[in-house]
Amino acid sequence: GATSDPSPVIDSLAFQLARLRLTSGSGTALRSLAEFATTSPIALRLYLAGERLARQGKWQESADSLQRAIAADSTFGLAYYRLRIASTFGASVDNRDGVILAALRYETRLPRRQREMLFATWALLEGRVAAALRLAEALGARYPDDPEVAYVEGAAYFHVGLSRGEAPERTVRPFPRAIALDSSFL
Repeated sequence: GATSDPSPVIDSLAFQLARLRLTSGSGTALRSLAEFATTSPIALRLYLAGERLARQGKWQESADSLQRAIAADSTFGLAYYRLRIASTFGASVDNRDGVILAALRYETRLPRRQREMLFATWALLEGRVAAALRLAEALGARYPDDPEVAYVEGAAYFHVGLSRGEAPERTVRPFPRAIALDSSFL
């Protein structure tokens, strides 16, 4: 970068350091750097703050931070997806369905794992019960050591599994696995 304007270099370094910090933190699952699909250091910082707040159960504060991340990068599909998740835990979000539609619009920028969780969540929200259960089960089989995937699988089975004739034990089985994999996972 030019010595007269070090901002781009500083932003790039801050972006890389924030990604490194998240992926190496204790108590969190390691994630690929590609998972955080934004080139905006500001959006990334706000997203990471939103993630931290969500892990503390501060859903409204998380949603507020995620909305600011989206304002900084309107193509940040992962932030839209997380905002929709925060809204399911009580955060006030305008146009909840629009949020997931925006996440779907930018799904090509998401890594496979995140994209598959998004599709399973969308199928559940659309009421496509058989598809939601099939996608959730495939996720659990593909990523057996991922607490977030276990949660998505559990949510699908918990919300619609009983109505489809699943045994009660099957509907809650993913939740203890999520806790065993990461006891700090809300």
